[in-house]
Amino acid sequence: MRSSLQELIHRVLSLTMVLFGGAAVLAAPPAENSYVASLRRLTEQEYRNSIADIFGKEIEVRGSFEPTKRTGGLEAASTALLSVTPVGLESFNKMAGDIAAQVTAEKYRAKLPCTPKDPKAPDDVCAREILSHYGRLLFRGLLTAAEVEKPAGLLHSITEQTIDF
Repeated sequence: MRSSLQELIHRVLSLTMVLFGGAAVLAAPPAENSYVASLRRLTEQEYRNSIADIFGKEIEVRGSFEPTKRTGGLEAASTALLSVTPVGLESFNKMAGDIAAQVTAEKYRAKLPCTPKDPKAPDDVCAREILSHYGRLLFRGLLTAAEVEKPAGLLHSITEQTIDF
């Protein structure tokens, strides 16, 4: 059974892989006086380097990425065209689960920014600290209180159900 922290890290990594390694779709044209924000897909090496920078060099990224297509003869140019196939999404999800399992493994827990008071009970303060720390690194900016509260509430609920922080 996964710990609730492992489950949460898995969900966050899956989201970041889709956002920064996968796809984004603009549903409607931008309104007048607005701008279009775009995402650029990380290359496989950039993603591997990011995981090493965020969680440590000992965390392995196991799995394969879909091949990067060349655009105008350049691989990097194709990262601006965000797309991911169902097989690629499944691969990202599997890699995220594996990374989460490694990050929350007993031997790496000392690297987490805090330790829950009781590993079998919710610890909202520690959850927010972990979310703020890794959220800043994964999303490359400080998270607002609202951005931390929702996953902290999820972590609280999962911990209550599994009796495992």
